Amino acid sequence: MKMWYCVVTVLILGVLVAAAFNFSQYRKTAIDELPKSFLQYQSLDRSEVITSSKVSMRLVIESTADIQYFMTASNELIVYAVPRPEENVFSKFNEQGEVTDSLIIHGKPSDIAFINGLVINKGKHQYYQWSFDGNSEAKNIVMQNEDFKWNSTRQQELLEKVVHTAKSVYVEYDSDSPAPQKMEGDKIQIVPSMRTFAKLTYFDGGNCYQFFTTLNVYKQFPYAASEELLLNNIFKRINTKVSGDKEIIQTPFIRYRYFQKLKREKVRFPGGGGNTPGYDKILFHGNLFTDLVYKNDTLRVKEFMYLEQDRASSSIQIAGKSLGTFTKNKVRPIFFIEAYMYYSHPNLSYALFTNSDKKLYMIK
Repeated sequence: MKMWYCVVTVLILGVLVAAAFNFSQYRKTAIDELPKSFLQYQSLDRSEVITSSKVSMRLVIESTADIQYFMTASNELIVYAVPRPEENVFSKFNEQGEVTDSLIIHGKPSDIAFINGLVINKGKHQYYQWSFDGNSEAKNIVMQNEDFKWNSTRQQELLEKVVHTAKSVYVEYDSDSPAPQKMEGDKIQIVPSMRTFAKLTYFDGGNCYQFFTTLNVYKQFPYAASEELLLNNIFKRINTKVSGDKEIIQTPFIRYRYFQKLKREKVRFPGGGGNTPGYDKILFHGNLFTDLVYKNDTLRVKEFMYLEQDRASSSIQIAGKSLGTFTKNKVRPIFFIEAYMYYSHPNLSYALFTNSDKKLYMIK
């Protein structure tokens, strides 16, 4: 009989311990109860159109590469996107947010440079002034010293002229290995060393030129100048504290309200390569609730993402407090969400929003 009581006691204790453990696990993974004030928020993940009482926000462009922007003096917005591989599409929006014209160039995006509204096809040595005059016909770039036959004096003279007269200069650096040369009178070949050079693309007198030079031009055209020239982003600016980095321009029209934790998960990430060991991270699955203010109206949106609380690399704050690092996925390569982006201008009857460098939403 005593043995039977002992068995029953052990079973009861086991049930209580298991129940306590399960309750503890439940508390760790339990879904946050959503406050009623957030029940009407609309999902960015499921809807291409978000509406409020007076305005709507619509997804207008998706791209396989980061979208680039340029605003003309006449308040026309030029948007450069790559919707499909080797399809470069430039769209022109008027002040009302309507597409009035487009330019399509087929080729590798790496062959296209978008500089102050000018479109340069590096692969074909052509350029377009379409952003300004609507002319979709390509013009040939005038090549200078392409065969590297100019001596250093002649190169220096043109370099000084470019520095003092050109408003903007696009600089690229390259190298090549000239073909072996035969010596006279025998079969011995001379193999020249690798040649490094710069390609300066600039405009002068209404024409576009590309100057090849073996001179050192780092002093005249530092990296920071090229970085600023190729920014092409109305949502971001150069980060003066971190070289080569861009930062999102903060705006009062984006108001982060709440993050609802749906699930807690330990995720194993592989090491960085070689014998680097993997590591574990605790991620919370959840929804970020945000208000987007446009004029006298507010669009209320939510988006699913993951939150890592151990480090704060996202600039998203709620009530003045950073929550951690937000990501859109939980596998490598990690897609970080630094913050939402918003652009408005008093001369435009619309605003722009994005949650990704590869998407563009219009509010009107």
